[in-house]
Amino acid sequence: MSYSLGVLPDGWKAYTHPEGALYFFNQSRRIYTEAYLYDEEILDEIEDFVHRLEEIVQEKHFELPRNIDLVLELEVIAEEDRAAAAYIDLKSGEPIMHHWTYYYVNHDERVLFWLQPYEIVDQEGTFCAIDQVMCIQSETQIKHAIESYYWKHIDGFPEGQTLAPETMKEVLGILVHANVDQITSASSVVAMQPEEMLNLAEMLQKSQGRLMYTFVHNRYHFSFGQKVARLERFKSCFEDEKKPALWFDFVSFILFNAPKVHLDTLHKAWIDRTINEVFWAKCVSKLQKDWEEAVLTATVLLNANISFLTINDVDPGTGPRTPAQLASYVSTIASIAAVIIALLLIRQHRVSPKETATDAVTYLEGRNHPQLGLKVLGLVHGLPYALLMWAVVSFLAAFALENFRVPDVPTLVVATASWGISAALLALCLHTIWEGGSISIQEKLTEVLQNAVARVQQLWLYQKLKSRKRKEGSEAGADVDATVAPDTDNVAAIELQNQGGVEDV
Repeated sequence: MSYSLGVLPDGWKAYTHPEGALYFFNQSRRIYTEAYLYDEEILDEIEDFVHRLEEIVQEKHFELPRNIDLVLELEVIAEEDRAAAAYIDLKSGEPIMHHWTYYYVNHDERVLFWLQPYEIVDQEGTFCAIDQVMCIQSETQIKHAIESYYWKHIDGFPEGQTLAPETMKEVLGILVHANVDQITSASSVVAMQPEEMLNLAEMLQKSQGRLMYTFVHNRYHFSFGQKVARLERFKSCFEDEKKPALWFDFVSFILFNAPKVHLDTLHKAWIDRTINEVFWAKCVSKLQKDWEEAVLTATVLLNANISFLTINDVDPGTGPRTPAQLASYVSTIASIAAVIIALLLIRQHRVSPKETATDAVTYLEGRNHPQLGLKVLGLVHGLPYALLMWAVVSFLAAFALENFRVPDVPTLVVATASWGISAALLALCLHTIWEGGSISIQEKLTEVLQNAVARVQQLWLYQKLKSRKRKEGSEAGADVDATVAPDTDNVAAIELQNQGGVEDV
């Protein structure tokens, strides 16, 4: 029985990259492509592409090298750009669906080349085809960059590539030299550890059945050789249909964003309901370390609160409790809760470890709610850190209230200066940590401010339009009041377009 994806014309054969990507190779013409040739329209377009390149070679009287490959790709044009005149087929009048991209490979010289001039630097002087460097000293330096793309081609399309035995010796020689250089030189430019290079050298010469079992088993989970293969660990093969939950965003916000961070980690570890055992082990190890640190810090903070409450000036023993005492009570309770929850989570993962992929899948499946998904689990994982942060904030509030309880001028001056400097340094630290990363305070605040301003403008324009219509006393005003009022966005848009006359409405 054959499990073929389809039928290809003579000359074309389908192959699967060891990582799982599907590509096609024409042996007689030495043509590679990742375009899905099982689709007849795609196949016809690729054949037209080949024919056009052959016409260019004949028109320009080019003499191509003998030992070459041709790689063709069809890049999808964005849907919003297809209506532009530049992307309309002159013969059929239909929008063009793909950009035609290609490159030739010269095996003798180990370089890539094209039939037209190919600029590696744009008009602003920025490298667009090779990595940006401080200075290009000679053409041979550029050749190294182009040759790197040659080896990337060999790696991406292994079928039909025949490497000489000298190439294996060359690779082993490079690994040995780099390994020795990394071990003996304190300033080596080699970007790999000696252990990694030693393992690479051994893997070039050895192969074991258990490794092949692991790889073949993973191919099943990662859609190996299919039209849509999972080529990256954190990339799903399917569309993300996760619905946002306002309640979870709110809870995550008041808990210092800890639940959302842990939920994102769980989603990365469990993409497409599959587990990467190495990544999962790192996640569990990191979680246990975070919880252990939370226990230690919360214990220290608990001792600080107990010591703070034993001060006679803070707790004289008579009368109602002061605000400083109440804030310290909150900090104490939050510290105790953080310690208890963290200890329970640590013990759970130590008593019944989820080290293997099977254990991890069973653990996540049992806590995956039909409606809530892994949100509850992410919330629980983030509680020790969140409670610890609230304990810290409450203790700071208690200490601040005690500082400003007595209206003593020297105390107020010193306390105000100290708190002001500390607050400024804390704000600088938060800005440095968050700005430019996955969370940008400035972008979030700007987005919220822009949305608020736009909404206020829409309401103001609607009220203005409503007031004018009322003054006119016409039936149109009543219609606007009855039908347009629910949609203030449309009213605002109409008002902005008219800019000065409701009569145009």
